[in-house]
Amino acid sequence: MHNGSERFKGIDGGHEMDERRPVLCPYCGTSSLRHDRCETCAGLFDPLSRQATQNHMGPWFIRDIEHPFRPGCSYAVMKAMALRGKITPATIVRGPSTRQFWEIAKRVPGIAHILGVCHACAAAARVDDVACKTCNASFNVEQDRQYMGLGEVREIPTMARIPSREQR
Repeated sequence: MHNGSERFKGIDGGHEMDERRPVLCPYCGTSSLRHDRCETCAGLFDPLSRQATQNHMGPWFIRDIEHPFRPGCSYAVMKAMALRGKITPATIVRGPSTRQFWEIAKRVPGIAHILGVCHACAAAARVDDVACKTCNASFNVEQDRQYMGLGEVREIPTMARIPSREQR
């Protein structure tokens, strides 16, 4: 039998876990010997922190070489980061309006106008504009947090196969 100093409830509160074993961080995927917060990304493991993180998740991503496995965020989080200067015109992002391909923020529909520029023609724009006054490009984006913006699945035409190493 284990006493309270040897065992404790896991990060989801549903099972006991050995204190000496590393915990897999649900936010960045690294192992942590600390059981209260991740040693790599500093994410807290308590149920409220996990729920708060999940509430802010969404289909938008900011390219970050130092933290490549962070979850995506919501459009509201992207907008707030842009307004605070955490996303600049040169920041590399992807989301529903880029069909999940990486793009420079000043060219991204729904993000560029928050940064003061039209994504289509580079004319000046304001945060509260719904379309460009110069080229009439729409600044609206899908805000359903489950919508990834991916294009439809289409059959790929057959191509001449490259011979395998064994066939060369």
